[in-house]
Amino acid sequence: MQLEKSGVYALVALIVIVIVALGMYAFKQDLEKMFYQPKVVEVGDCVEVDYIARYADNGTIFDTSYEDVAKENNIYNENRTYQPLKIYVDLEGGFPPEGYEEYSSNYIKGVLEGLIGMKEGETKTVTIPPEKGYGVKPKIGDILNISGMPYPLEVVDIKENVSMPEDFQSFYGNGTTTLYTLRIGGLKEGDTLPESLNPYPCWKNSSVITKINKTRAWVYINPTTEKGENFTFIWYDASNGSIVNFPENKSLVENLTDDLIVVEIEPEINDTITVSMGFFSYQYKVENITSDKINASYTMPDGNKTYRDFDRVFIIKRNQTINITESYPIEALREIFSYIRMMDPSFMYSFDKLADKTLIFDLKVEKVYKTSKES
Repeated sequence: MQLEKSGVYALVALIVIVIVALGMYAFKQDLEKMFYQPKVVEVGDCVEVDYIARYADNGTIFDTSYEDVAKENNIYNENRTYQPLKIYVDLEGGFPPEGYEEYSSNYIKGVLEGLIGMKEGETKTVTIPPEKGYGVKPKIGDILNISGMPYPLEVVDIKENVSMPEDFQSFYGNGTTTLYTLRIGGLKEGDTLPESLNPYPCWKNSSVITKINKTRAWVYINPTTEKGENFTFIWYDASNGSIVNFPENKSLVENLTDDLIVVEIEPEINDTITVSMGFFSYQYKVENITSDKINASYTMPDGNKTYRDFDRVFIIKRNQTINITESYPIEALREIFSYIRMMDPSFMYSFDKLADKTLIFDLKVEKVYKTSKES
């Protein structure tokens, strides 16, 4: 059967169209390759990242997002899903923009920094030192500068295989532990104690350091009120960690010598004494006054009352010593440091199992979302 001329022309035209279309598509692909600029990771972007993580000292792979790599290296975990990490690139630990809530900046700083400047589809190997990885374990002599703390803390002693301190046994059991002793740092003779350590907050900058050693500071108390002058006496009760505020302007320095300060409280019936413990405070109402005691009551939410006697006269030694150390088991510090690192990415101390390790990460940027450009 022979095709008519018109049919031949139509077939030829169709073939030409297909050839031209294929050529145009190939040309378009070549143009895209020539002029397409891949997305580059910047701070504020959301990225999907595959990785292989190794120890720098021996090259052993300890983690990966690739299922086949995990199986090959005997680290496969059937309870996890092997897929790219969803990372929000923010070195300050911020939160991703709306619509990208599944992305997180809660990754080690070395990975976040390594991603910056990478292109979509690019692979790169980064070496991450401990301070930009999972942190470093504190050692004797290290100074811990903790954001929000009024003073640094110095590690002065580490004891291994000791009994768990009684105050921590309800949290961590009564087995053995490693005990870290931390000393308030930055103190020196001639300075005043930080206000958070001042045993008499009513007299600001009143406790001058006269001597200091590894565990204690000797201070001399200089009251800022004169003998006979009315003021509001505030006392730190070291026995239970509470702060007692006596009635406003109803205390006075009854006597003042080189060795002693005698403070007398002169309240009236129904005056209020406030006792603060942490975030809680309790208002006690004065019900009875004797020569040496103040009897006051606190009304509980159920209407019942509890009673407490407060001293009326305080004899304060002007020369005092205070403890400037606290000891913590490693279990408590592990939790504290983990929380601090979440809030402050610059804090480098940690008790993570990977602390003190230099790591190598093979990174591949699978996808980049330019959230840094979104308003």
